[in-house]
Amino acid sequence: MNQVMRASGLVVVVILWGMCGCDLPDRHDIALLRRPAVWEVEVSAPVIRDGDAGFARTQTPEPRSDVSSQNWQDWYLHCLESDESDSESLASQRKFVLGGVHMRADGKQVQLSERVLVRSSDIRTPGGLVRNADAQADLLLPNHTLCLNANKQTFWHDDEGHLERVECKVRQGPVESSKTILISEDSVRIEPTSGNGAKVKVLKKSGPLGGPLMVYRSLRANPLLAGQVRESAVFLPINESLAKLRLVGNPRALAKRLGADGVVVDSLNEALGAVSIEGSPPRYRFYWYDDDGVVQATQISDEGGFTYRCDEDQYQSLGQDFLTHRYPITVEIPGKPIAISEEGMFVKQLAVNVQLLPQASESTVVVDRPRLSAAPRQYVQVLDEQNQRVITAFRPVPAKRLAGRFETFEPESSQADLAATKILDFRSAAMRKVLGTTSSLRGLDQRDQAEQINRTIHSLLSFQNLSTGIRPASQIVQSTAADSTEHAIVLIAMLRANRIPARMAVGLRYLESGESSQSGASQEAVNRFGYHAWVVAEVDQEWLALDPTIGEPVGAECIALEINDLSKLNAGQFTDRFLGILRSVRLTVHAAVIGKR
Repeated sequence: MNQVMRASGLVVVVILWGMCGCDLPDRHDIALLRRPAVWEVEVSAPVIRDGDAGFARTQTPEPRSDVSSQNWQDWYLHCLESDESDSESLASQRKFVLGGVHMRADGKQVQLSERVLVRSSDIRTPGGLVRNADAQADLLLPNHTLCLNANKQTFWHDDEGHLERVECKVRQGPVESSKTILISEDSVRIEPTSGNGAKVKVLKKSGPLGGPLMVYRSLRANPLLAGQVRESAVFLPINESLAKLRLVGNPRALAKRLGADGVVVDSLNEALGAVSIEGSPPRYRFYWYDDDGVVQATQISDEGGFTYRCDEDQYQSLGQDFLTHRYPITVEIPGKPIAISEEGMFVKQLAVNVQLLPQASESTVVVDRPRLSAAPRQYVQVLDEQNQRVITAFRPVPAKRLAGRFETFEPESSQADLAATKILDFRSAAMRKVLGTTSSLRGLDQRDQAEQINRTIHSLLSFQNLSTGIRPASQIVQSTAADSTEHAIVLIAMLRANRIPARMAVGLRYLESGESSQSGASQEAVNRFGYHAWVVAEVDQEWLALDPTIGEPVGAECIALEINDLSKLNAGQFTDRFLGILRSVRLTVHAAVIGKR
């Protein structure tokens, strides 16, 4: 029985090998992967070294080549499988392609680049990302959220294949961090290089280490036979953890792989790897590889997704959505369509219904205020205990029109709104130089000063959605590009240096059609919003909302989710906190007023 699925020229063929009389174990059924019997196999052969980064093996064949001298590159796609029994599959539903990996080896240097769109139903644990096996259902739910995660890692190895040095850059939504890892005989030294407040970390070790791509390199050097066991200590740069890797060879099995014409079932070698970090349960991954030791597919136990090896053209065509995704976080909000059909039109007013939800149990950061609050030009009406209505406006709404039914933003400023911090380092030499450009503004009133400084930041920095995200203001002003968070950091620093109280607002900005690429768009009409940050400042006992990315006041297309004085800014938890707020609400567009400039 064959099922043929076609989408965008890709054909997916699933063959039920049981009808072909094949006696190989069928591994393409996820249900069979739950309790692998391989762990009951006793390995009694003597253990000898194979020269590959500390791996041990139980057979005597020599490696086919020295892994440290190999040159190769591979592309892989992370795909979420469908549980449907009909023709739907990862190819007919392109939204199930969540990300991809490019690996390149050049002798002793290995590079890894990964880019993944993490959905709102995915769970983050200390061991990494766990994709919910039933998560594809979330693609059709309101407030479908995508967070862009990416990493670029370069590994250097010695002549024996042991890890010596790592350069690592990691993105989680709007925040990117970088670090250098230096590995000596007895320690691993992790040195942050992104300047976001992280400290040097030193881990004690004994013996050589491998890296995250050790399995791929080892199998290419010497494919694992059934019953063989290889073990090694490894270092995981993103987790900043030492771990133990155990790889066990299984008998050949039927498994899925991605070929030129789509996904097929093939007879492949199988290995089961377990990575154990101290204090955490082991994490198991199946590897299916050909006779040359090239991994064709992998699957993490108890997850609903597979990772398939592909060629460069498939990587580019099937990975369009995550490769072209330009916003750190995007949200699909159902309801009344916001129709901006002509050039020069803009959102004059926006009404959004807010349903308050219990915080998701898997959240890593507790949100202490599970409700939206008022902001400058943002008015909140409490409908009942679980529901609010938020109105945003291009111009301030007169109090008499609010009729006491809406909350307004009227906090008192404090010393925290004027304080210098490690991030808001306006007393640094670099910031004093920039502040000199605003010395002519001292004769203006505070409102004019604030608006002029906002325009100055806009002219000083070009906008880049995927910049570092959180750096000290002194570093940002010395760069050529910054994202909305960094624009806001510089503006707050300059306002506070001029004795104008200022805070950061983080929230969502409506994205006009074509402004962002979105994977997994639901079939019903939705409005797409992206992560955005801006500044609220107090001038003449009135709070203004200023957007330095455009050099103008904030428009009605922005919804503030939180306003923070940055006194306790934690770069490591910044994205998780923002996603925690999103998980605590369900938004629906109630109405929108569109006007012409």
